Amino acid sequence: MRKVIFLCLVALLMQDQLSAQTSVGFSDNNPKPIKDYRLPDWGYSRGWINASLSRNNSSSDYSDEEYKNDNSSYWLNSNYILMRESEKQDLNFSASAFYSKRTNETSRNNDLGHSDRDYNDIVAHVMLRGNSSHYAGYYHATILPHIAYTKSESVYKVTDIGYMFPDTAIMRSKEKSNAIDLSLATLFGIGRIRNVTPVIRAMRVHERLNAVGKGESWNEETTQRVAAEFARLYGYQNVYDRHQKEFWNSLDEALPDLTPFEAHYMNDVFQEAIGNRLEGYVIDVGPRIIRYQSRDKRNSSNYYLDDEDVKFRSTYLGMMLNGQFYHNYSINGQIDFSATGSLDFRSSSKKYNPVSDLKQMQLAVNHLYSIADRLLWTVSGTYDNAHIKIGDEDTHETFKSKKYKISTNLTYFIENRLSISGDAAWLKKKNSPASDLNGYYDMGAMEAIRFVNSGNLFDPYNGVKSSKQWYYGISLTYHFNRTLL
Repeated sequence: MRKVIFLCLVALLMQDQLSAQTSVGFSDNNPKPIKDYRLPDWGYSRGWINASLSRNNSSSDYSDEEYKNDNSSYWLNSNYILMRESEKQDLNFSASAFYSKRTNETSRNNDLGHSDRDYNDIVAHVMLRGNSSHYAGYYHATILPHIAYTKSESVYKVTDIGYMFPDTAIMRSKEKSNAIDLSLATLFGIGRIRNVTPVIRAMRVHERLNAVGKGESWNEETTQRVAAEFARLYGYQNVYDRHQKEFWNSLDEALPDLTPFEAHYMNDVFQEAIGNRLEGYVIDVGPRIIRYQSRDKRNSSNYYLDDEDVKFRSTYLGMMLNGQFYHNYSINGQIDFSATGSLDFRSSSKKYNPVSDLKQMQLAVNHLYSIADRLLWTVSGTYDNAHIKIGDEDTHETFKSKKYKISTNLTYFIENRLSISGDAAWLKKKNSPASDLNGYYDMGAMEAIRFVNSGNLFDPYNGVKSSKQWYYGISLTYHFNRTLL
């Protein structure tokens, strides 16, 4: 717990210390233009790719044994999002692909013999998600489709020469898994969350004009006018080679005359890191259906492991309740809260699925802060709670699990399309009773908690009452298109 408190204190101190690095403004805290902003028919798309590579090896010499270990891993992650929005409806679509490979090699030498252990693990994952909302005044209807496919393969090989057995022994185990996860939810509710990134950009233009002493004539109508033009930025980028020049030309009547130096200075507003800004709230509820199926195969030459071919499939029907709130408390800061709950019941045969019903809940809070022109900081906290009932009404057992997570991310844009990020996270899991379940459910994303067999709050802590984890990492990201980010 002391480490968690320390992490929070460091995050708070960073806000004050790094604010001094802000080269321009971030001083306009008037929320009225954000609340008054109304969307034109607009949209954008973004794509990015990031990767990580690591390797470590060690060797140890004992009085009677020599031990060597070599670990390597890499992963590649690509993402694409598409957004279209208007006052009547909005559409969000995302696609992601992930590939990773891990290897581990160990060897032992002593008077008894020699032993080698080799492990290779490959995972590929593809996910498509959508969110389409239609508005009628204060009310809305939302459709949430989701599809994911996961394929994994792991190979474990043990070679012993007089170590555990009198003769050379080679044991090999190979496991393959394929899984597909489908879900569809239809929600009805009240409220609206608007993407206000264009109006934040417009307010930053005002601050830059103030910095060069030419912002006196700016008013709230100017903010809305410039924001509407920022909403069309994706079109400028796709039509014109020199889109920034055409962008400013369209605002001649709204902005004062600028010197070449001032115009160059204003162009930096396109490269500022402000994050994806949202404003408003939604509360909605509705039914959903979930379909999951997988196949796990194992071929083994180990005398203590049997070959397996296990098929798993299930269908669930249930209800989902969702609430979200976003607020930009200043031009450089945003906070959001979300609460999601679901209750799902098995509608298919229990032959291939022992889980009869699922109760899941997630609470989350996120804080986004634009520290400087190219420096973006986020802090997040989540709490997950789940109850799983296995068996029938007469003979059943209930398992409970809780998960707490605090994470922080600091992203610096080295140049317009390349960023470097540092991450840190603390995770704690508690199971009651200590469960040996393996692969029954997953607390999914905030938009739609989904039943997924491939990962859950119990796995990989089978039989453990509680566990804690710390994570630190650095990654590079290449952005194909940073529109308004």
